[in-house]
Amino acid sequence: MDPWTRLFFDTTRFMMGAQAASLNAAVTIAHRLPHFAALALDPTRPPSAEVKRAASEKMTAAWQGALAGGAAAQQLAMDYAMGRLRPEHLPGRSLAIAETALGPALKRVRSNARRLTRS
Repeated sequence: MDPWTRLFFDTTRFMMGAQAASLNAAVTIAHRLPHFAALALDPTRPPSAEVKRAASEKMTAAWQGALAGGAAAQQLAMDYAMGRLRPEHLPGRSLAIAETALGPALKRVRSNARRLTRS
């Protein structure tokens, strides 16, 4: 498959994944909103386990995504410097970096939506 056709399919897959993530995020926010509202109404009460989880998992996903995306970007730079990368492959590799960096966050959003809709 030529690089431009592959880029089309990869971009379409990425956009569909982003759309699914936005729906999963909406479900997660809807289930967590009462926890945040209760905390806002009474700031002296200890935060629920769900509020703690929401805060900690965002930091974890951000760090994991930053490290994975940085490593993928460094690999791209190394491949380009060594002459292993043709210019037509650059858009697809850039999209792969974005997918790599967003992967941990998208995985958490999907798992949270599943977990919160089961209970």
